[in-house]
Amino acid sequence: MAQEQAPNLECTAEAFRRYCETARNDNAPLYEQMAGRIREDPELLEIAAHARSDRPTAYLFFDAVQYLVLGGTDHEVARYYPSVTEDALPAAFAYPVFRDFCRKNADLLRYLVANHNNQTNEVGRMSAMLPVIGEAARRGGGKPIGIVEVGPSAGLNLIFDRYLFDYGRTVWGDMDSSVRVVCRLEDDRLPPLEKGIPNVAYRIGLDIEPIDLSSDDSARWMLSSTWADHRDLSLMQHQAIEVLRQDPPQIVQGDALQVGEVLKDVPMDLTLVVYQSFMLMYLTPEDRERFLAVLAEESRRRPVYFVSMLGAGIGGGTRRAKVDLHSWVDGRYEVQQMVEGHSHGRSIKWVAGATA
Repeated sequence: MAQEQAPNLECTAEAFRRYCETARNDNAPLYEQMAGRIREDPELLEIAAHARSDRPTAYLFFDAVQYLVLGGTDHEVARYYPSVTEDALPAAFAYPVFRDFCRKNADLLRYLVANHNNQTNEVGRMSAMLPVIGEAARRGGGKPIGIVEVGPSAGLNLIFDRYLFDYGRTVWGDMDSSVRVVCRLEDDRLPPLEKGIPNVAYRIGLDIEPIDLSSDDSARWMLSSTWADHRDLSLMQHQAIEVLRQDPPQIVQGDALQVGEVLKDVPMDLTLVVYQSFMLMYLTPEDRERFLAVLAEESRRRPVYFVSMLGAGIGGGTRRAKVDLHSWVDGRYEVQQMVEGHSHGRSIKWVAGATA
């Protein structure tokens, strides 16, 4: 019988090195400290290495640990997790306790990283995409829109019109919502938000592995992907889940290249707006071109607007993102960068007019 291949700990250690840098740039001291130590810890690297090679090892490992913490534990490690403890202990002292927890739950962690995927669904990112969706609606004549999110995970960003977005000098959305998304404007320019625009009349999502938030276990796994250091985001995600459960949006299973079948169901009298956040990074360059070609083909029937949020490197010590607006109207294709800001939507600036 063939021997089971040993995990590649060098590759796993490199994954944690990169993760440590990302955590540092995202102001996540607990995960930064833990990742920096794990990369030199063969025992924990062996556990993490059970993740599939095509999945983000370090992300999955931290998801799995937090999944167990969120499930309730008497172990001291919970005292270092801001996601479950309001006055968490300093991250600098956490590693021995964290390591002990991982060793005691090693078999369960191996199972979790081997059988799950990292699936984020960050509500905060809609603060960057909302103004651009509104711009698409205006270009469509201000009429109601039909939205299609590609890669919506659980669908929290398909119901953005049920949240309140607070930009400091202006607000948009449901004033009575329990979900308040706070976003700082980085300069004096106000994003062109108008009351009632966009007006969502139809919504649907397409995801290769949709998450059913009616299941408490599935909801806990999704919440585990929000970094433990970001307590405010964790609380907002909890609230958004409760709002979604009142009236879940429709999400169909399929990969991004099947979007054409979903677009056919969007009523023709609505302005069609497709959007994604960080989904395209998981496609090959060839598949990205095929995806855009599907949207271009749909534009032979009607105008198509595509709002796309992707990473834009590091700036000011934090991860940055940009939001582009692609449009196919009357046989003409254009793309413009509209927004630049924090990758989690904590701050943005409206840069419409720049060439993407």
